[in-house]
Amino acid sequence: MNDLKKLLEEFEKYPTPYYFIGAGISRRYLDTPDWETLLKEICEKYSIQFNKLLYNSANKRTNEVDYSLLGSMLKERLTEYKVENDNTYDFRVRDALKEEVVNILKEKHLNLIETNEVVALRKILKKSSGVITTNYDLLIETLDSDKDFESYIGQKGIISENISFSQEIYKIHGCVTEEQSIIITKEDYNLFLEKQKYLLGKLIVIFTEYPMVFLGYKMSDENIRSILRDLSISLSKEELEKISKKWIFVERKEGEKELLIGKREINITTENQENFDLIFNCIETDNFEKLYNMLNNIKNYIPSNKKVIKYMRKIIQKYEFDPESKIGVTFDKEIEKVKNIEDLKLYMGVIGGTIPTPHNVTKDMLFNSDKKYTNELKKEYMLRIGNNKYYPRYFLDLSEFGIKDISLNDISLSGKLKLKELKKYNLKDIIVEYDEIIKTFKNKELDKVKLLKQCEEFLKKIFSEYDAEFDLKKIGSAYHSNIKKIVCIYDILKYKNLIKKEE
Repeated sequence: MNDLKKLLEEFEKYPTPYYFIGAGISRRYLDTPDWETLLKEICEKYSIQFNKLLYNSANKRTNEVDYSLLGSMLKERLTEYKVENDNTYDFRVRDALKEEVVNILKEKHLNLIETNEVVALRKILKKSSGVITTNYDLLIETLDSDKDFESYIGQKGIISENISFSQEIYKIHGCVTEEQSIIITKEDYNLFLEKQKYLLGKLIVIFTEYPMVFLGYKMSDENIRSILRDLSISLSKEELEKISKKWIFVERKEGEKELLIGKREINITTENQENFDLIFNCIETDNFEKLYNMLNNIKNYIPSNKKVIKYMRKIIQKYEFDPESKIGVTFDKEIEKVKNIEDLKLYMGVIGGTIPTPHNVTKDMLFNSDKKYTNELKKEYMLRIGNNKYYPRYFLDLSEFGIKDISLNDISLSGKLKLKELKKYNLKDIIVEYDEIIKTFKNKELDKVKLLKQCEEFLKKIFSEYDAEFDLKKIGSAYHSNIKKIVCIYDILKYKNLIKKEE
């Protein structure tokens, strides 16, 4: 108990952990096959002799099976089978083995049952800084029910993308959603190991700065050993020993109801052929609900709004590699002329108030029409709008910022709202009003005073219902588009003074 308390106290010094998740977790919740069972299942489907492949891929001295080699041999046999039995099968553009893996695993996440243990797992992942996994399936994405995380698939995705090290899922062995990213044959693994140092170069900040919890792996797992060996290239023995103190390795011990705290050792051989034992904190248990609740109760530092931190990191990274990118970044001086860097003020996303979006500008136009916007905010609004055609513009008086003019003749309205769909969104009472707006708008003798009143009543109902960005895409993109068009009609009629001019 004292060891557990000491471990928890150590973890509380750091941000929320990353979770390194292996096949054991997917087997536990989705009943996915392990590597051997997966390949055996494919063999049985096509009447390929699995035992012979198993024998030929094993070390004859130790009987240790090289499953990646087994995968290569199975791919060859499977490709031959498909070429012989399907005249349309083109082996040059299709991968017989990966196709089968995807077919077996692509819908396994639908097997997830919402037990108390799964609910507890969902909670710790939601609080986590991120997830690294070697699994191909969609368990982690399914657990991320609020869609807070972004997925980066395979080495190519992780190395090439602008990752922010916050609320991200790194699927380093590929995913069923991108068939060719899957690493399963000897050739796949050789290429992976060849490039792994580049991958670790991108992710080394995670291993060094964050606590790590390893779930679903055995201590002997070659994936873990390989990563630790490559880490030893970039980090000294002392650095590795220091960061390993904030790592927890979880091993399943069948039937064990308690959390047994201990130590485990992994022998590391460095590039200089130096050998040393890396010591981990280890928890043995089969009571994963208790484990997850323990991890959930650790009082790690959690930023008040992780999404904001993530967004800010991405802004900085994008600006670093693309100085022409001005989205979200504003300086109070011309940076080329600054001599004293401390005199420079950087504004990220907020300049004298919240950067306006079409949604909150529309709300101000409807409910707070006296609100004034600074020139800085107007500039940021124009940057955010980009080439978007339908947005409120005359309410803000953007004439000095190169606003593109728009008239009623530039707008077309069509489409009927569906009562069945609108019931879900508490909007069924707007159908008649919507239809009346279209009817008035399409009348050859347009009554602009009537149309203005109709648009105002219609929009006030919608925008008083939705405080966040109003999104009718779930009902249909045409209806979502028409809402934006009605906002433009209202903006033109009321703030471009068309009615007043004609009267």
